[in-house]
Amino acid sequence: MADTKLTFLHLHFFEPAYLDQLKDFHAPVINYSQKTSGIFIGDVRKVDSQVIAGGVDEIDFCKLTTEEVRKQWTLAREQDGNTSSPRLFCS
Repeated sequence: MADTKLTFLHLHFFEPAYLDQLKDFHAPVINYSQKTSGIFIGDVRKVDSQVIAGGVDEIDFCKLTTEEVRKQWTLAREQDGNTSSPRLFCS
């Protein structure tokens, strides 16, 4: 597996101190928990231009109303900085 292309980088225990390390990975998609890390989509976008999968609270998702999910998704797109680009998908 060492020579297999990385296609999806799913991060656990992601902390602000690790942001700069994203520059060393060339995964087409980065996924992490904004809820548990406290790292906003915009902060990740500053160091990486790849697709980011995230933006919706996955911890309390089942408690969210449709409007709350929509609000979180809209905020994530605004943080991404380019609402017409497919560089962010809701997860």
